[in-house]
Amino acid sequence: MGGTLAQYGKVAASEWAEEIAYRQLILQTYDAKETGVTEDNIDGGVIVNGNWLNIAHPWPLLWVLNGIAWLPEKLGASRENHLVRSNVIVNYIEYGKGKITYTTFNAPLKTLTIFRLAFKPKQIIADGHELSIQNNLDSNGYTIKNLPNGDCIVEIRHDGAKKVILYGTDPQKVIDNADLRYNGLWEKQENAASVFGAFWYTKEKEASVVAEFQGNQVRVSARADAFGGLADVYIDGVKQLVHIDFYNAKTLDRQILYYKNGLGQGKHTLKIVARGIGNHYSKGAAVYIDSIQFSSEDRSYNFPSGTGPKETQRMIFGYPKRQDYKDKNGGLNCFEIRK
Repeated sequence: MGGTLAQYGKVAASEWAEEIAYRQLILQTYDAKETGVTEDNIDGGVIVNGNWLNIAHPWPLLWVLNGIAWLPEKLGASRENHLVRSNVIVNYIEYGKGKITYTTFNAPLKTLTIFRLAFKPKQIIADGHELSIQNNLDSNGYTIKNLPNGDCIVEIRHDGAKKVILYGTDPQKVIDNADLRYNGLWEKQENAASVFGAFWYTKEKEASVVAEFQGNQVRVSARADAFGGLADVYIDGVKQLVHIDFYNAKTLDRQILYYKNGLGQGKHTLKIVARGIGNHYSKGAAVYIDSIQFSSEDRSYNFPSGTGPKETQRMIFGYPKRQDYKDKNGGLNCFEIRK
């Protein structure tokens, strides 16, 4: 119920529902390990998750993302850039340094898109027209809610406009692909759509590229296309549990194909090693490198303890009526669970 209560809390402006949703999402994720294994026995081990893939993996992830979508202030990642919610289909997005571009399948009346960002937008363009900052979203424009750690929540209304670009001063840093350390056979390919006007690629097994960065988070920006292959990832010499797949049926540039946060603050090494093969759909084994993004920003926000509404909390289970329950004092402060 966490994701549903998060939506209820936001739409109905219910502090109680938001707090209960926040607590439920914390409880929901207590059993997830970095390996992807979940243990739903409170003393360790599995009860249900050992037999039901849906309950153990995609279903919890769906509701965690839904909770983040409605409560990005409480649950969104700090000092990062993420589109967290939209009421239309977002069919393309590009996260650049200080420039985020996205397109939607359509843009009907009351089209809304919400971001949690590590920077405050200075300008937002929708289909070539600059949007204005507003106090509400009765018409096209955007609102900004500043968070204490430097992040902000940005809500954008763009009826009739399917391409939106956000500009601002982003604290993250970018490493040019020309400044990386390559091993094996790599070639440079001029490409106007790349961050620095070109990308590097290899098809050779065991060919590798190394990036050194100072911070706590890192992202790989690269091309994905029908000839994309597979590559392993090492951080500080440790092979990561997930690899990179550079395959996509449609050619896309400047895509975030790998992302890692939660690193200890300091100097780190990222290494990408080509496998020399692709997945079963791919026509090749190409590994592409456009740029490496990283950040040392670490100001967290909203890890409260002992907070939330202090008034009496009551629930009525199985209440059958469609109108709110009124107590003997005329109060309507019971939360109802309807069948």
